[in-house]
Amino acid sequence: MQAEVHMEREIVIAGAGVAGLTAAINLKRAGRAVRVLERSAASGAQRFPDWDAVENWTSLEDLPRFLERIGVEGTRFRHAGQTDFSVIDPYGRRYDLRTPRPFFYLIKRGAVDGGLEHGLQAQAEAMGIPIEYGTPCPPGRADIWAGGTFGQGSLVVSAGFTFHTSHPDWTCGIVDARLAPRAYAYVVIVEGEGTLATLVTERAARREANALLERAVTVFQQHAPALDIRDRHRAGGSGGDLAAFWQGRREFVIGEAGGYQDFLWGFGIRHALTTGYLAAQAVISGQDWQQVADREIRPLVRASLVNRWLYDRMPPWGYARLMRHFAGAPDLNTLISRWYHPRRIHRVLWPLVARTYQRETAALAGHERYTNRTRPATTLPAEPDGPPAPSAVAD
Repeated sequence: MQAEVHMEREIVIAGAGVAGLTAAINLKRAGRAVRVLERSAASGAQRFPDWDAVENWTSLEDLPRFLERIGVEGTRFRHAGQTDFSVIDPYGRRYDLRTPRPFFYLIKRGAVDGGLEHGLQAQAEAMGIPIEYGTPCPPGRADIWAGGTFGQGSLVVSAGFTFHTSHPDWTCGIVDARLAPRAYAYVVIVEGEGTLATLVTERAARREANALLERAVTVFQQHAPALDIRDRHRAGGSGGDLAAFWQGRREFVIGEAGGYQDFLWGFGIRHALTTGYLAAQAVISGQDWQQVADREIRPLVRASLVNRWLYDRMPPWGYARLMRHFAGAPDLNTLISRWYHPRRIHRVLWPLVARTYQRETAALAGHERYTNRTRPATTLPAEPDGPPAPSAVAD
């Protein structure tokens, strides 16, 4: 049975976040009747208004051009390309990097003026797309599910805060297991607004996340003595839903709800935009969504899972060598891009990596948060174990 949606009726999308609204905008542009159901009071209302990042290396297509191609009006939200940023290794060495083109884009998030979700909501409403806020989608009613992540299946937990500062714009990350076990800490400052957070993937360290955060603050201020922090407001959450990736093949699910995430560094916005756009194209052209996802997006997620598996087994000196290698690269975007597209090492390690992470999420298999979300006609059997099918994504 194929994950296709009948062309003659209104398309119902569950979730008015990044993926859901991108799908709705593209369906409406194609002349399709579409309706969006959202449990929150506004798009982005469930998250803290903060600064996030969109990676700019899985594709050679720069973010502004990508947004234009998929029909998203980038003028409706704040974003800025970053070619200069810093990284600090486990031994306290700081590297100031510069890339030929933006390595990532900082982007405002949340239900606030200039926020990504707020901008997408404004665009959708301007197009006349009906969005029913405060309306949870009943089981089995949605054609496309974009309902976000489920905390219990998340790989990453973050503790952080937003703040105001007089410090100049600065983006810096710390890779040190003593501050962020198997992950990293970061600070982002844009026009006096800042976000500082520690990400943790090691389950045993999650209860210490707030203490790790304060240690990260100390290290950042050691490297930037002029960093003043005012008006702290707590921010944080979870992401990288591993269980969703294994369950996502069963229904027409997009965005974080389908586990479409970079499981190495935690970037998910580009995948959310991409799956929203691809979902709309699948409906418009009558393609099987699962085949589209297998060809266009799942290979990237699998590669990131293999990268995460390797990263988790790296000693501190390995992180230091990695940072030094990054700092010396003439084109960091191209270097990183090679590791985000399937290579021989990804194909060889995938069966082992798949078994490892499936065991970690086995207790959530069949959980109600991952079942009966879309209409029965969109259901497919579970993804089999073993090496991924050949993909159209180039190495």
